[in-house]
Amino acid sequence: RYYFKKRVQDLLFPYLLRLLAPGPGPKQPTEKELKAVYKAEGIIIEDISRHYQISELARKVALNEFDLKAVFKKVFGMGPYEYLIKQRMKNARLLLESGLSVKEVAAKTGYRPTDLTTAFIKYYGFTPSSVKKKP
Repeated sequence: RYYFKKRVQDLLFPYLLRLLAPGPGPKQPTEKELKAVYKAEGIIIEDISRHYQISELARKVALNEFDLKAVFKKVFGMGPYEYLIKQRMKNARLLLESGLSVKEVAAKTGYRPTDLTTAFIKYYGFTPSSVKKKP
């Protein structure tokens, strides 16, 4: 009985080591994938008032959806949708600081005024109307 127990342990040990050993790290994006992701970023920034579906964006840059999301997140630290929201909020704040009204800023950033207010509060923690033009 002792012999069989030891023999099973000896046989299973190498398999357990392989299972628990760290595999190769996440693969590095290829040059093609990087170009596609930067092209996708350009498409997003070109018209931040437009919301592209991931499938549409992937088709435009000739990558599959999974790779686009994975490489985009690796390069920018967030997915394409979060990147769009970040760009909209940065742009909205700049426009508000330049003196535009909330209604005008909402139109330029692809929001309805109430949606802009909600998103702005969620992103920055204060209302868009509290942002004043600096003297």
